[in-house]
Amino acid sequence: MLKYISLILFILTIQPIDAQSDWENNYNNILKEIVNEGKVDYLKARSKELDINRLYDTLTIDQSNNNQKVADLINAYNLIVIKTIIAHYPINSVQSISGFFKKKHQIGNEKLSLDEIEEKIIYIKKDGRIHFALVCGAQDCPPLARVAYRGETLENQLSLQTKQSLVLDNIFFVFEESTTLLVSKLFQWHQDDFGNLSIFWNQYTGNDYPAYSIKYADYNWSLNDISKPESLLILTNQSNSNINSSVLKGQKPIVKRYFASNLYTKGEYEVNVFNNYYSQTDPVGNSIKRENFFSTFIQGLWGINGRLNVGLDLKFRSVSSGPTNTIGLFDALNIRTQDRTATEYDNISESARFGITQIGPKIKYQPVKNIPGLTFQHSLYIPLLFNGEGGGTKDYIDWGSPSFYTDLYFDHQLTQNVSLFLQLGIYGENLGETFLGLKDGYYQLATPITTIINYFPTKKATVYFLVNSAPQFGFSRSNGTTTTIPNHYNQYGLGCKYFITDHFQGEVLVTKFSSVVDGRKAATYNLGIRYFGWR
Repeated sequence: MLKYISLILFILTIQPIDAQSDWENNYNNILKEIVNEGKVDYLKARSKELDINRLYDTLTIDQSNNNQKVADLINAYNLIVIKTIIAHYPINSVQSISGFFKKKHQIGNEKLSLDEIEEKIIYIKKDGRIHFALVCGAQDCPPLARVAYRGETLENQLSLQTKQSLVLDNIFFVFEESTTLLVSKLFQWHQDDFGNLSIFWNQYTGNDYPAYSIKYADYNWSLNDISKPESLLILTNQSNSNINSSVLKGQKPIVKRYFASNLYTKGEYEVNVFNNYYSQTDPVGNSIKRENFFSTFIQGLWGINGRLNVGLDLKFRSVSSGPTNTIGLFDALNIRTQDRTATEYDNISESARFGITQIGPKIKYQPVKNIPGLTFQHSLYIPLLFNGEGGGTKDYIDWGSPSFYTDLYFDHQLTQNVSLFLQLGIYGENLGETFLGLKDGYYQLATPITTIINYFPTKKATVYFLVNSAPQFGFSRSNGTTTTIPNHYNQYGLGCKYFITDHFQGEVLVTKFSSVVDGRKAATYNLGIRYFGWR
């Protein structure tokens, strides 16, 4: 009998499994993985998306105890911020997420927006310290705690969080002049919750501020990403932005990653000098004919706003062709003009020309606001050299009629260090009188598809593998008859990019081609330098 009584007493002393404690433990484990010094590693958080969604789905709000209810609401707020950001990542700011603060989220039996959660907390507990516990994903937000808030420890946690936040002078306090204190907008937005600011600051910092006049700093909404120790970083997109401009002045830009789908916000721009050397050989009789095309693109792109950029390209070209016996692989680098002359090698003529051949205005835009990784670009290349045969330039340097290019770009982060880039194109080249059926000549249509896997071994380096497939058709018109010429090709290559400085990124790429043309061999050698600017 005594044995059974002891067993019953033992069972009664066992603490029941608390679902909320399990929830807190799981939340704590995730916070410890993704939060460091108050910032969030959203790439790592994205790899935990299933766990974060599971936490969100099991959110509960304790209605019986005000302190626990406040703690639960704070946890819900911070979790929803993380969940929403990673659902749209990569971004540079929560402001690029439509309805970020207004969209309602299911929390237990209620649907609440982030603004409503904050209002509900302040209604229960009107306390300025709350604003140091709620973290909305901005650089100027307080640091995110690495543990869940709990009702029984809420008072201590709020005080500790407030003290730790106010130590970050560069965010919450900046001495602009001997008598002026530049402070965070948080103190202006929530003045009623803080009461007398001097008393509040004195209580939680131990410093005496009454002699200073107060100015409120503009709020830096750039993402509180762990990989962004400072405000300017080419990483993701603010409304799809390649550069995230700080509202605060005097912060040194740090550059990390470049995504081709990204757009620039107002005041941001890039200048890209890209050199492409293409060489192909074709068997002709018992000899081999080589054609070389050395193209230099000087490209500018300027931000009108976070969803619209405009640009201009200028194209220089040097070409050479002839038998491989006399024309070497990099012969086009000689930059020369040479009249056509037949040679003894199967009557293959030699030619060399150079010049500034085309100018290309372009626009790039984000069509769907909620899909920041998706952009379109339209380019019109206008010829600058004419007097050619069949709509082409003399001894063919480049197309002699306008060419239209439409590209769809899409970037998607796969893991913390790997991203996927897709490019779909619709190209029409040399679309002049021949295309309109008015003159004999040649034009070309293509629908290239490019897939690139980017790997980021370091903060400044990118290594990428490229695969491109281009269904391409040429149309030759002669004496009123048009002949279709299949000219499909596949391309694959390996490249790397590296940020030499905060403003300059270098790029090297080598590709090989396979073609439907029997016996053709082709390759490209590419070297570029991109400059990023902002004002």
